[in-house]
Formats: sequence, C-alpha cells, structure tokens
Amino acid sequence: MPRWAIFVVGIYSGAVLLTLGFQTWVRLRECFEIVWCAVSLSKGAVWSTIWPIYWPVYAAGFDNSVWTRLSLVMGMLAVGALIFGSARGRRNNAGS
Repeated sequence: MPRWAIFVVGIYSGAVLLTLGFQTWVRLRECFEIVWCAVSLSKGAVWSTIWPIYWPVYAAGFDNSVWTRLSLVMGMLAVGALIFGSARGRRNNAGS
C-alpha cells in the first residue's frame, strides 16, 4: 500500500476512534434498558465509521442539501475503494 494511503487510513482510523468515544459517551447517558442500550451502542459503532467523512461538512455548517449528501456519498465511496483496493492488492500479492 502506498505511504499516502497508509497515512489517510491512519487519520481516518483516528477519527473513527474519536467519534466512537463520543458516540459511546452520548449513548451511555441515555441507556435505561439493556437491550436498547446494546442496540444504541451498536448503532453508535456503525455511525462512527461513517461520521468522520461527514465531520468537515458538519463543522463548516453546510445545510442538508443535495451537494452535502453527494459529498458524503463520494467520500464513503472513496474510503471504500481505498480499503477494497488495499485488500485486493494484498490478496493478489499473497497468491504470487
């Protein structure tokens, strides 16, 4: 994997961990029943993988427009392609 890809994945992973901590902190304060608490924390884990793409949009105060949604989807596709391409490259190299 190229150095820039490792850097991007590292930054993104750090943002995921920070977001997971924030999501857990917010959701634990609202836990009343064990089943719903588990569901809420699971949703927080899923959101933590998506939110780092959206943080810059949220921080800039953009509205919920088509361009905002498009940028979010494009960012998710870029990260997915980076991860998928990395895994595919490792699999191809392992077979050689």
